[in-house]
Amino acid sequence: ACHMIQVREGRGRCFLAGRDYEAGEIVLQETAWSMVVCDALFSRGACAFCAFIPDPQTDKVYATSEHDWARYCSESCMARDQRLGHAHQVKACQNFFTKGVEGSLDAMRLALKITGAFMQEEEDAAHPPRVPAASTDGSTKG
Repeated sequence: ACHMIQVREGRGRCFLAGRDYEAGEIVLQETAWSMVVCDALFSRGACAFCAFIPDPQTDKVYATSEHDWARYCSESCMARDQRLGHAHQVKACQNFFTKGVEGSLDAMRLALKITGAFMQEEEDAAHPPRVPAASTDGSTKG
């Protein structure tokens, strides 16, 4: 193999190259399973879901309420973040701030986003959507 991924004590997950790579060459590509907008971009109004920074003069900005810290570039991003447990994040974040918890906001928001997603999955599993049963002739029964 030309490369390998290992987990090393003190370094965590790392990429070991088995050959030289050109500058800018893609060596590893994965889908992110979670992300948060860093505080520097967040303070510039970046979308809490996709990180797009809307132009405040021309673009519409969305929020679930005036008390919610998250801003979105579209209703679609807002709805998608809600499905990933944003309400759980807001509740936990409010608890942290009222208790005076200090630390990296980026790390705290990432942890809350992951926790919120797991809580939403559990909530969804406990209350699956009701789907009308189909009869043998293909019609549905309410």
